[in-house]
Amino acid sequence: MGPAEVLGFFRSTGSAFTAAGILPSRHHLSSVHVQPRPDGSAATYACFQLVSTSGPDHWGTYRDEIVATPDGWRFAKRKVKIEGHVANSPVVGLLGLTTVTGPSAP
Repeated sequence: MGPAEVLGFFRSTGSAFTAAGILPSRHHLSSVHVQPRPDGSAATYACFQLVSTSGPDHWGTYRDEIVATPDGWRFAKRKVKIEGHVANSPVVGLLGLTTVTGPSAP
């Protein structure tokens, strides 16, 4: 996925969140861990939660691989795991999730 695809995803996400009436919202990160690698890259882990005007909407984890470039640190790979969401969350349609709510089993 390149820059144009990422921008397209964020535009469609913004439109869906606006239509669902959950904006403004806040994206909170916690339990951030960075594991440097011998080659100068790093693996990262973080928990996230999106809190909307109605309260928590969806939550999960990020697992990233980041690399240093001449322009600064960049994502080489990202794995997002949505662990739970509230009923009627727009994230269900955006990402094709099941409609089961609450935390998933590990």
